[in-house]
Amino acid sequence: MKSAPTQGESGEPETFIIETVIGLEDRVAAAMFIYQDLFRAARQRLLAFLLVVLALLLAMAGHTAWQATAGQGFIAFLSRLGGDLLGLGGLPIALISIPTLIGYLLQPAIVRRRLRRWYRDEQRDQPFPLVVQFWPGGLTSSANIHVSVIACRRVTGVVWTGSHVMIGLRDLEDVIALPERDLTREDRAHLRQWSAFCHAAGPGAVLDPPAHALQNPPAGDPLMSMGYQPTAADRAAGLAWQMERPAIRRRRRNGFALAFILTALLPPALMVLLWLLDPERVPARYAAPLLAEMFATDFWQWILALWAVTGLLLLIHPWLRRRQAETLGARLHARQTNPAGQNAVSFSVYPDVLVWRQDGLYNQVDWKGFDGLERRGDDVFLIYRGGDPVLIPARAFPPGQLAAFGREVARRTGMSGARDNAAEAGA
Repeated sequence: MKSAPTQGESGEPETFIIETVIGLEDRVAAAMFIYQDLFRAARQRLLAFLLVVLALLLAMAGHTAWQATAGQGFIAFLSRLGGDLLGLGGLPIALISIPTLIGYLLQPAIVRRRLRRWYRDEQRDQPFPLVVQFWPGGLTSSANIHVSVIACRRVTGVVWTGSHVMIGLRDLEDVIALPERDLTREDRAHLRQWSAFCHAAGPGAVLDPPAHALQNPPAGDPLMSMGYQPTAADRAAGLAWQMERPAIRRRRRNGFALAFILTALLPPALMVLLWLLDPERVPARYAAPLLAEMFATDFWQWILALWAVTGLLLLIHPWLRRRQAETLGARLHARQTNPAGQNAVSFSVYPDVLVWRQDGLYNQVDWKGFDGLERRGDDVFLIYRGGDPVLIPARAFPPGQLAAFGREVARRTGMSGARDNAAEAGA
């Protein structure tokens, strides 16, 4: 960690630099921070589902006990209800509540595990150096060949989590995560002073960063330019791209194959479990022939029914994924606080770098950081090696410029050209 402050003007914080290395766990912590409200809502829905199911099962058990003890008094009802819940009548409640509660308690750990797996699948689990320069009007974040200049009004605040210092960014699914393990006492003091000064209405660049914020600004005029106004559909397109990554599709296929196997084993396994729990069960030498006979008479019907449900889910899963992407995209888009016109994105293609700008935000990436271009429907994805792809909707291009942009990307990245993956999406 390195901090090199320089004295600013009166009332302004000092300009200082923090250098650190971002690893896999830091990326996971950043993602957990960005989407904490979504993860919390999913956890709450799981608990709400459990409460509703438990209420229904208890109501059914109570109704059965009340009918069985009609006219015998309330004490007899409670005794019968307690006996049912502690016996076979309580088995459905246990089978539902115990796994659900375990899932509720382990949900944060499960989310972290999935995030680690995602970063490893996308080959984004390697550590990389991060240099952040803080100045009175904002900050400059440099990670390898990606430079971002962020004005104060795009900073939502600085949060100290105990393990990281999270610098939130307005209207972006992104955050600058600084590991506290590397921060010195001076770093913490400078960050607090800068945070107190840098607020949503603070000074800073609008579209073009100040001269001191970029060491290597692009030279000359851009080869081409385009721009668009982000919509909820654009957010959904980005989420749909993530859902169709090769590793996720492979796991999805494996999951459905496993589902067919487990549903074939479920009916006999459930029958054996009920036999084991029956206090008056017949000996195994009598039960085994009956169970074997049920394979030929009853189990295959149940298995076919479960396979039909699983097959139906397999058929409608692409539609479910689209709906999930649209719903989540609309929810993320609704987070934005700036007026719609202030979130317009403009792109400029230079010989050495790609630059895209928003109000108070400037990004510059060297062409060697891209792996080419993919087409998915009406959307263009520039595959960025260090993070999420850069999405440019086809509507952003003037007539005839999309093909020229594809040729320019192929020339700058050394790839053969655009890859159209619209037909690859599937279960």
